[in-house]
Amino acid sequence: MVGFVLANDGKTVPEVVTSNLEVAARFGAGMQAIDHVPGYAIENITTVYDWASLGDVTIVNPMGSRGQVAFELARNFPNLNFVVQDSKDTIIGAHSTVPSELAGRVTFEEHELFTPQDAKADVYFFRMVFRGLGDAFATQALQAQIPALQPGVKILIQDVVMPEPEIIPLWKDRVARYVAACHTGS
Repeated sequence: MVGFVLANDGKTVPEVVTSNLEVAARFGAGMQAIDHVPGYAIENITTVYDWASLGDVTIVNPMGSRGQVAFELARNFPNLNFVVQDSKDTIIGAHSTVPSELAGRVTFEEHELFTPQDAKADVYFFRMVFRGLGDAFATQALQAQIPALQPGVKILIQDVVMPEPEIIPLWKDRVARYVAACHTGS
């Protein structure tokens, strides 16, 4: 990820994606390609956490793109409501894509990842966000959540930590790095 930032004059993935339509298109295609990697498909999101145990809650999904994950979770867990946050350019027109049965339970809000969080929620769910940022930017993104945090609020992260080279079988390492490359639009 450091290479991506260096190659783009110090800009992070979100900054580049929102300012360059060609990169945004590659990024979107890469995100869709992840659905074809075993274990990463959006349809699997319902099994990665005991969502029902959260009760009746509001979940903010920073960098939630066009709401695909929120739609899938809301369809399967009627006790969950979502605020999907992303850049202005990403969410343009997204309100019109909310399935009618989820109207009022999934909303969209413009919010940049490194801007202090002002949306109050019970849970903040980051999916496939931090691996694409590198440690310093991931720390910044998490620190930006502090203004909204109250006792009992949860931060849930679904991501993959890249292993050190030669720790896991080569085929697993290649899949993990392929997913990382798709995610960053590299």
